[in-house]
Amino acid sequence: MKTTNNILLAEKMSLSRFDTLTSKIIWAVDLEKMITGITRIDHLIFVTNISKWGIGQYTSLLKFDTGEILWRIKKVFTSVLITDQYVFSLKGSKLEALSLKTGKEHFIIHTTFNWTTPKLALIGEKLYLYSKKKILEVNQKNGQLMEVTSPKGLNLQNTNCLLDEFQMNINTITTSDSGVGFVGDVSGVGGDSGGDGGGDGGGE
Repeated sequence: MKTTNNILLAEKMSLSRFDTLTSKIIWAVDLEKMITGITRIDHLIFVTNISKWGIGQYTSLLKFDTGEILWRIKKVFTSVLITDQYVFSLKGSKLEALSLKTGKEHFIIHTTFNWTTPKLALIGEKLYLYSKKKILEVNQKNGQLMEVTSPKGLNLQNTNCLLDEFQMNINTITTSDSGVGFVGDVSGVGGDSGGDGGGDGGGE
């Protein structure tokens, strides 16, 4: 979704949506914690926060249209992929699924990628973890893993970067040290972009 003439502005603990055509604020919300970064993904906004005393990092999820806060949890995400039901967070070889509506834990699993950081991809309605040596399909209901081959017409094991047309892999920006970037990096503030991003979190 692209919204013309709109930008997001962060001021200390306040986030607002501003219409540059009319020079009016559409909505503003007090997040009660210091804002360290924002990332817009289609109709959703991820905001990273830190407490006033600098203790604890948080992520808040808001609706872009209204500014409604859906949830806040004490966690900063890396390697996130969103579906219409879940937020999948991949950190190292650990995969966590949260409810998109509530932010509550759906499941946490430790994958079998012992010597590499797998990549995460949503292809069609199937969720995959993959490296150069193996591909696992993730059961989105319970987190069970099953070793599979690449989807027809693709070779995931030779794929360095993958971006689904509808499900944005929002924060897998390759870096020289950790291999991923954080959701809500300060450099990502503002703009009319739908937030499409791509990359990978490492490999063998």
